Amino acid sequence: MNSDNKKVKYPIVELQAIASAIAGATTVKDIELVVSREGITLNLEAGAKWRMLTDVFIKCDENSFFRMLAEFLYFTNDEQEEEIKKILGRHGIHIEFTEDNDWFIVDQTKETMNTQDEWDAYEANKKAEKQVKSDENLAEKIRGIREHHQAYIDVIEQFCKDYKNPSRELNEAYIYLENLLTDELKELGISPYCPFKDLYSAEKEYTPEPMEIRLDGRPATIDWNYFRPRLYSVHSQIVQLLSSAKTTTKTETKVQEINSFVSRLRDEQIKIDKSKNKPSKEKVGKIEIVSLPPVRIKTEKDKPFNPHGVILLGKQIEYDETKSLILVAGKSCPLPPAKNEDYLAKAMFNRPIGEFVDWSLIYSEVTGSEVDDGIKNQKTIRDTMDRLNKRVQEIIGTAEELFTWQNKSLKRNY
Repeated sequence: MNSDNKKVKYPIVELQAIASAIAGATTVKDIELVVSREGITLNLEAGAKWRMLTDVFIKCDENSFFRMLAEFLYFTNDEQEEEIKKILGRHGIHIEFTEDNDWFIVDQTKETMNTQDEWDAYEANKKAEKQVKSDENLAEKIRGIREHHQAYIDVIEQFCKDYKNPSRELNEAYIYLENLLTDELKELGISPYCPFKDLYSAEKEYTPEPMEIRLDGRPATIDWNYFRPRLYSVHSQIVQLLSSAKTTTKTETKVQEINSFVSRLRDEQIKIDKSKNKPSKEKVGKIEIVSLPPVRIKTEKDKPFNPHGVILLGKQIEYDETKSLILVAGKSCPLPPAKNEDYLAKAMFNRPIGEFVDWSLIYSEVTGSEVDDGIKNQKTIRDTMDRLNKRVQEIIGTAEELFTWQNKSLKRNY
């Protein structure tokens, strides 16, 4: 920082912009406190806060300006801070927050360069940092597209399991992801694979007309094994692009290995399922019983361990709303108060045993909100139910599940 007391030399428009950013984050008292440390009296008659600050900046010297700026930056949010950095950056002013001493440093980098070579080196370093940031942004973008495409694959796989009855939520998810990925993949130079226009017309699209001869290899019905390799081929291209990005981390590499592992597992499972359907050719041999072991009458001590633990059938099971717990034959299973598990237990115990309830109704009762994202909201309820079942199993000591999920509905078993 220069030692002479030069006046602030920046254009009035830029000083006003800096003042506006600071004014949006401070009160008049905040401003008064900061400027008073520089022996400056705030002109309250100037009107708006940004006018008061502009008046201060025009009259003060550079050293005071930078010291005040370092304090004002504590009040600003990220957006306001970036605006100030952007303005001063045009004049070679560098601002950074140091973690060691928890303080903002305002450095006149450009004016402290002694030679042209030093300045060139500084500019080259900044350019390299900008390139790294650009690479990070690209990698982050590809990661997002990969997640979008994985969701697209999952939607199609779920549809193939019951393609005659696609739900509205599943169809909306398919259309949304298809439109999203069509633009995203083309931007990456990857041709998207979209097997249907929508889920409602998919069955008709793949059912051949009478006397129709197909030359494109499409199956005569909806078949996940036909779509899967084509979808994975596109997914593989996305993963390859991500792995070639300069910012691929060890974590990202591990995620890619897991994805590849899951893909192999799916292929192996298909082979296993096919082999199970083949008739067994093993010959049956004869066993000759030579002698029998001695017979012994078992006592209560010899009673085998029950792998199912506590049997819930026939037990008195209650939910105590005031204490946020489930009672199984007098044994308590505490729940996190006023959390999703607590609210789900309340909703299910308000209904008879064995009654199926649509997940969307439970979602509204648990969260107090209407469904706005079918797949995400449904997962919230499914995960909550699984956690609650696991909590009861571990605390009560049973292998049985208190709640069951079936056809997008929940029921209480006991």
